[in-house]
Amino acid sequence: LHTIRRCMFLFKPIAALRNFALAKMKSLSLLSLATVAFGALSDMKLDGLKLDGFDFDSLDFGGLGGKAAAVKKPWYLGGPLPSKGPFGASIPIHLFLDEYANATIIDIGGVSFELACLPQETGGSVTALIFNVDTGKEISGLFDVGTQVGSDNAANIGRCGSSTGGDGIENLLQQGLWTFITSGTPGPDDRLQPFSCLWDDVADPAESFEDFGPEVFDLNHFLSKFDNGIQLNAPRESMGFFASNTTADTKGFDALCGVWGFLDIDIPKGVPFSVPALDNSYASKY
Repeated sequence: LHTIRRCMFLFKPIAALRNFALAKMKSLSLLSLATVAFGALSDMKLDGLKLDGFDFDSLDFGGLGGKAAAVKKPWYLGGPLPSKGPFGASIPIHLFLDEYANATIIDIGGVSFELACLPQETGGSVTALIFNVDTGKEISGLFDVGTQVGSDNAANIGRCGSSTGGDGIENLLQQGLWTFITSGTPGPDDRLQPFSCLWDDVADPAESFEDFGPEVFDLNHFLSKFDNGIQLNAPRESMGFFASNTTADTKGFDALCGVWGFLDIDIPKGVPFSVPALDNSYASKY
């Protein structure tokens, strides 16, 4: 009996040590879990994010480094677009001008669309959509450009695709492959940079017809894929454009010329790009 009591006496400190060790292990596990959780949340950049009223700014994790890092809004929720590829998306476009001027819609490494708002010779306004290639190096591309609806050609450049007008203006990008060279004499399948052609245009005549309001049309398709990986595509009826002889005729839009809709783009790694006409007005809803 005496021996048994001695053994029980020895077991008590051993049990105490075991309980102490288990408690420390639990404490370390919770600390590790909190540290890992904080690191993950920091990587996710959750600062400012709220889910069902929960504000991630309030997270502090017991002094393990403070708040989570600042969140960077994605472009489709009003944040900035990246400045270089890789990138691919269907981009919402909105560009309205209240004066006669030229403005870039999108530029991908020197491949661009441009809106030209021009005065019509007989009065009124012309909206012209222009395609440009000025990359500074030789580049080849596959093209399919739909028939042009307009026929004013106030931009005074050759058309990209064919025209219903039958006015003899040259079609510069018939369906097929074209190479844009930077110097020398272009061959039959070459185009010299800087290159420009008219995708389409629409005219609203002089003020004597102002009661009819602005001229509004959809754009025919423009499909292009380049050998460096750039794609710049406007499927049929994915974009609309208009011209107005006065800003008053466009009511709340207050514009002479405009284009809106969606462009599908694919940009390879390292290629710079910008979309001055990006429409992120919808982002305020989120």
